[in-house]
Amino acid sequence: PASVSCSLSVLLASMGSIISSMVEEALSGLLDLRAGRASVGLSTSYTVADAKVKPLAIGGGLWLTGSIAELRVSVEPLKGIFSSSPPSKIMVRGITLEISDSANHGNNANHTPVSSASQAPLPTSPSADLKKYLKRLSAEVEEITVALRFAGQTFALRVGSVQLTPKSERDQRLSWRIVHKGVRFCHGVAGADLGGLGDGASLVHLQFNSPRCLQISFDVLTAASLRLDAAQLLSILDLAAALEALLIAARAEKLRVDSAPTPFKLGINLQGAHAELKAYNDVLFSCKCGDASLHLTEADFVVRASTVSIGGGGAASQSSNLVVRGCTTGGRLTLQHSFAGESFPPWRGAAELLADDPSFREHQGLFLTLCDGFITEPLEAPAGRRRTRSESPGAGRRTVRARL
Repeated sequence: PASVSCSLSVLLASMGSIISSMVEEALSGLLDLRAGRASVGLSTSYTVADAKVKPLAIGGGLWLTGSIAELRVSVEPLKGIFSSSPPSKIMVRGITLEISDSANHGNNANHTPVSSASQAPLPTSPSADLKKYLKRLSAEVEEITVALRFAGQTFALRVGSVQLTPKSERDQRLSWRIVHKGVRFCHGVAGADLGGLGDGASLVHLQFNSPRCLQISFDVLTAASLRLDAAQLLSILDLAAALEALLIAARAEKLRVDSAPTPFKLGINLQGAHAELKAYNDVLFSCKCGDASLHLTEADFVVRASTVSIGGGGAASQSSNLVVRGCTTGGRLTLQHSFAGESFPPWRGAAELLADDPSFREHQGLFLTLCDGFITEPLEAPAGRRRTRSESPGAGRRTVRARL
């Protein structure tokens, strides 16, 4: 009995050291952990209250700051007594993050400007030991707010709660099932609701193909929605234009010091989406689709959507599958579709009306590009079936075989 007790004490003490090292590797580059404390028992834990996010320069003059009201990481060593990586769990309450430009960052009394050179680097690829814990990691998170304040605009993502459980330990990827509630997108200081995700489950996968290449994919198993009025659309376009200018400058600076862009892969899959724009006392534009996906790399992107139905402004709705592809560095987009009729694209009426509105003068070029700036191609018919008349391009469209 004495030897068993001694062995158990050694095991628990060892787990206390391991969990402290694990938290340090995973979070010390992002959080100030000086107030953290470890407790050893049948469940070894590491707790931090009111943890401050270290000011982090994320590129282009943007900073990430914030705080976490309560964070607790626990490991149950007895459940993993025959394993090198016993199950671990994170419980978090009250995450508040803010992304802002350097001007806002410097003027905030709670944020002390810190040069990026003085920050602890975030690990691009976790160590083998940390990966073992991540594969068995579960988490419960409540009250999340991520705000973007830039170019005079404020947008926020708010999440009521998230429960995360490991999906598979055999896969080379790090995979979790996520149950989310209360995912909403908001605009302005008053937090006007713009839409969000339905409550339900989703999947997330992470894979480190090399120390510098991260691959992330999200399978969102609920529908997404977005509802805007004209003023909210204008705010989004103003923000997008400012971010585009910032990213162009950041890309040029990176290429000046490092000719090779950092490789990455991002995939997002949606099970349904709906968007609506209200303007001029009417529903000017509406769009519904079945499954939709985005695949983005450092070089290019592809957006696919099935059974896209577009209407609004009193016009009859039109439906088609869509594929949009392009380069992340710019250039004309390629649109593959099977819309028919002389009014192509079906959003032309809404785009031309907004282009003529003095409020959208700064974005007139964008609306005109949405009308006639695409390289259009027909969708490729599935193997073994000839393209029908409705799938053929309309008048004035190119009859070029799709490059899928």
